[in-house]
Amino acid sequence: MVIKKIFIFRKDLRYTGLFTKYHLLKNIAKLFIFILAIALLLLSFDSVREIGKGMLVSAGVASALLALSAQKLVSNLISDFN
Repeated sequence: MVIKKIFIFRKDLRYTGLFTKYHLLKNIAKLFIFILAIALLLLSFDSVREIGKGMLVSAGVASALLALSAQKLVSNLISDFN
């Protein structure tokens, strides 16, 4: 019964699009958490503190550039969840 419902939902195009967007957001969140964890780990050691600071600064700049370039994608992504 459950397998039948999942198969029917997978045929629905709206569901598959939502499924893909969910995985995209999940992977972006995982990457963000991973980079943040590595940078914070590097900040805790005196010998590599500058590398950690550099990672945080470059991640901030990269996220600002990504946000500016992907405004339409993000707005479409958010509007599809409603």
